[in-house]
Amino acid sequence: MLRAMIGSTQAKADIIPVDICVNMMIAIAWQTGIKHPNTTIPVYNCCTGHLGSLTWGKIIECGLGHLDTICMENAISCPHLQFTENKFRYFYLRFLQEVLPAFILDCYMRLIGRKPIFSKICDKIYKNVRTLDFFTTHSWIFPNDNSILLQNEMSEVDRQTFNFDVRDLDWSHYWHIYCLGAKQYLLREDLAHMPQCRKRNQRLKRLQNFLWFTSIALIVKIVFFKSFKFHRILIIFLRLIFSVLSTITKKIGFSSKK
Repeated sequence: MLRAMIGSTQAKADIIPVDICVNMMIAIAWQTGIKHPNTTIPVYNCCTGHLGSLTWGKIIECGLGHLDTICMENAISCPHLQFTENKFRYFYLRFLQEVLPAFILDCYMRLIGRKPIFSKICDKIYKNVRTLDFFTTHSWIFPNDNSILLQNEMSEVDRQTFNFDVRDLDWSHYWHIYCLGAKQYLLREDLAHMPQCRKRNQRLKRLQNFLWFTSIALIVKIVFFKSFKFHRILIIFLRLIFSVLSTITKKIGFSSKK
């Protein structure tokens, strides 16, 4: 039910897989105990630093791309998420794509005699997501020079066994495994049902497109064919735009002749 978030697609998302953290901890313990047992322990930042190029926009691109093939069994809509830095646009998108559908689904639940739950779920998602606003709209670069020096002191075999170089990460493959793990272990869904889930996702896409086109067609019909006043206002507005464009064109042409 999450369709919109406040954030910048260009902001850095300093996300580190837990395997990287564990490998770095092992390497730090080795260096501290073997290489420098009597010196001051340096500070290591397990982060992408200036080496990483992972942004929130790339996460959305990779995540939604894999969710088209790794579909969920009980999905009620096609996965979609967009970031916006404009709060007015965010609340507009949230009302249109989250609050209104949740209200309609709750009305349907009441009609069939079941407890409405979607509006409450929508509110919980909203409260949790808003706590991330500060992090999805800002970027930080933490120095990881000590981590790079640690990699250089390790042997080639150790670097391959306990690799924590974020430059070697294939983020597309990582999010593919992430989506598979969430489906299998978090949602406890059987991966053998994937073909049926994909067919369901295709039906949801067609239904969603049909509803959007139908809504737009109804709005156009009501506004343009039923409201005579609005039709006249629209014509006057278009004429005004045409006259302004004509004036600007004439001025540009006059100045170019000079």
